[in-house]
Amino acid sequence: GTHMSIPPKTAVASIPAPSGAMAAPERSASTPPNTATRLPPSRDWEAEEIVDNFAIPADRAVFDPTGTRIAATLSTSFGAGVWDAESGRRLATLSGHRSPVFDVTFSPDGTTVASAGQDGTVRLWSATTGAQLVVMRGHTGPAETVAFSPDGARLVSAGPDGTARVWAVDLDDLIAIATGR
Repeated sequence: GTHMSIPPKTAVASIPAPSGAMAAPERSASTPPNTATRLPPSRDWEAEEIVDNFAIPADRAVFDPTGTRIAATLSTSFGAGVWDAESGRRLATLSGHRSPVFDVTFSPDGTTVASAGQDGTVRLWSATTGAQLVVMRGHTGPAETVAFSPDGARLVSAGPDGTARVWAVDLDDLIAIATGR
């Protein structure tokens, strides 16, 4: 088969099947089970450079602030994951949503991943271990987008319920809100 040309800052690729449908590449016996299949490099003609391609079954993917890791929503499950951007090795699995995950983002310091899902929740995860840290509920429908403030103290999410919700993610702020200070 052939592969798509991927812009230089995009680390997710897929292969068009002969029918035009998208198909995942076959894994070789030598590929470790938690590693994305490395596809043949493609050339980005505009940037005039070779781009590495990994087959990560993702709908959305973002780099961490250092560019060394990728967080992606998994199109094949109700989760997300974190991958090493150089090797394609999966570093963490983020599972807990009860329906598809629509968006992921790293905190500005790269220690936390936020996710937004069809189940209406926004979740925070350890970017290192994949441990779920917080589940935030409030949307009356799906939460479709999520983004951290530049200082990482707040998170905004939005969905088709017509709301943008701003969440305090700093522990001191959460305690102040809970105690009415």
